[in-house]
Amino acid sequence: MAMQGYSRAPNSRSTIDEESVSRILLEANDVEAQRAVSSCRWMLGCHGVALLIVTVLASVDIFCGSSDGVSKGRPSSSKNFTAVNLNVNVQKTVVDDGGDDTDKFGMDACAWGGEEDCTRNKCCNVEGHQCYVQDDSFAGCREEAPSGWDGTMIGGFRGWEAQKAEPGQCMGSSLWCITVVTTPEENELLEALKKHKVGIYECDTYTVFDGAAAPKDSADSIANVHIFTDIWQDKIVPSQEWQTHDWTVKVDVDLVFFPGRLKQHIDKLCAPKGTGLYLKNTDFQNGFLGSLEIFSQEAIRMYADSGAKCLNHVDHATTEDRYIKACMDAIGAGSMVDATLLDDQYTRGGLSGLSSGVCQSGDTVGFHPFKTEWVWESCHDAASRVSDGPNFKCLSLSCDSLVNTN
Repeated sequence: MAMQGYSRAPNSRSTIDEESVSRILLEANDVEAQRAVSSCRWMLGCHGVALLIVTVLASVDIFCGSSDGVSKGRPSSSKNFTAVNLNVNVQKTVVDDGGDDTDKFGMDACAWGGEEDCTRNKCCNVEGHQCYVQDDSFAGCREEAPSGWDGTMIGGFRGWEAQKAEPGQCMGSSLWCITVVTTPEENELLEALKKHKVGIYECDTYTVFDGAAAPKDSADSIANVHIFTDIWQDKIVPSQEWQTHDWTVKVDVDLVFFPGRLKQHIDKLCAPKGTGLYLKNTDFQNGFLGSLEIFSQEAIRMYADSGAKCLNHVDHATTEDRYIKACMDAIGAGSMVDATLLDDQYTRGGLSGLSSGVCQSGDTVGFHPFKTEWVWESCHDAASRVSDGPNFKCLSLSCDSLVNTN
């Protein structure tokens, strides 16, 4: 068995030259190691070297796990969870639970704020939190160390960014697109899109969920979060569709959406297969706006396993997109960034509707917000004309006259 990449076991009790033996183990395979044993018989004797090699090999196996990167006895799905040691991110978490032999995965692998101790796992579920030492008996996740604490930072936020896969190892691009209709106006707009077979109706599969309208006396953001958490738990998770498609895409009704363009972006990203990921779609704020939410199949699987626990930890007085991003981070899903996916006028303080310069890209996947049929169709026409040339399909009533005058 080739030993390249293994480290020697610590605390060796042998009095021989450890550096020489370590070099032999790191640079030689089994045959070469045996030859090395013979060549150094005059110095140590065969039995002494053989005993040392067996001891080091056993220690390496214990400390490093099996050669495929997954420790023995652990489920293979652990590869998609995150362990954070300050700025070092990997896709596997193993937590020493003080005698509990069961490894913890998902959000249980890192700590929340409050009274949860992060001494062992040294990572935090909430973005912006670091694991600070209070004293010899406690460390907690906080934005900054409270007054009177020791203040030593021993861990950070668990969030991590996936790297582009090797050619041939990219995730596929099949799309299950979903949208949630909560008002008669949204339903009317959706009917127009269905008639034209655009937007979500161009995806591989689509589903329209009916959501309860927010009570008029409730704060919009809080009511919106509850509406969508119910959708996630009661409708998305139980569905079979996410299990048969590479990506689940949640689209606002008033997003002018081009699924074909999204597939092109996914192909360029080349996300690694079997990885729990969501796509950051903008360089605004936390990088994730809710008008276009994109999750890999494994990310939905991870959410199905433990996402319901987010309800006990994530602040409900927030927006739906911040809630689901915080939950994805907490369960160990990673991210990839494509800030060209979305053109959302809210990032510029804009209002719904057409304005100078918008909908003029042939690459942008979604434009938001366009709340009435005419402005939605006009934006779609403008963007389609850029990418498809003079033979693009007109949707709006004014499109034909616009084409004929150019």
